[in-house]
Amino acid sequence: MAIEAKSDKSWDKFTAVNELARRRGFFWQSFEIYGGAGGFVTYGPLGARLKQNIENKIRELFVTRLGILEIESSVITPGRVFEASGHVDHFKEPMVECSNCKKRFRADHLLEEYGKISSSEAEKMNLKEIAGALEKNSVKCPECSGMFSPPQQFLTMFETT
Repeated sequence: MAIEAKSDKSWDKFTAVNELARRRGFFWQSFEIYGGAGGFVTYGPLGARLKQNIENKIRELFVTRLGILEIESSVITPGRVFEASGHVDHFKEPMVECSNCKKRFRADHLLEEYGKISSSEAEKMNLKEIAGALEKNSVKCPECSGMFSPPQQFLTMFETT
């Protein structure tokens, strides 16, 4: 599922580097043999080493040079924290689906890239205004030039049990 439209040139580079890293065993999707879990990555020996090197460079800059204190916290957070912080109510993004190829895209990103609307303008728009702007600017699917479904709010947080 595509989340946002990318220019062909940058997307091709990203895809090429990503596939090379996968083939060389830097990383792969966690639990892949069971269908995978979006957003979870397992690092192979080279990937783990590269990740450690990046973390060490960040520590060297922020902890050693700048004297910032390091903390470590749990990755999974109780739902009450996200409710209290407003994440549950506000972490929704306007999404559209291509009626032809069924790929999904963030509507605000499409407007920024193809409708020449600034991100601050797009953020202020409601779903009806987004639909109107997509139509007015003749924004079509970057993959197949198909038409889009009406925009809907998509919760970008996922539940864990």
